[in-house]
Amino acid sequence: MITVSKIVALCLALLYTAIAVAMTGLAAIPGMMILLAPPLGLIWFSEDLSEFTGYVGKGGQSISRRPSS
Repeated sequence: MITVSKIVALCLALLYTAIAVAMTGLAAIPGMMILLAPPLGLIWFSEDLSEFTGYVGKGGQSISRRPSS
């Protein structure tokens, strides 16, 4: 579900990227993408990541806590 906090996080990431581009040019875009992708991924996909259980090295499992319909 898209929430207000997710939209705000995306807007802040775009603002940070725009400021970096204004200060240093277009060469800042790849670096900002690398820097901002992990936090945005954790914010946008937190529900999916919270369902992941098991060992990461052995492949892991995803157990849904949501009731099936």
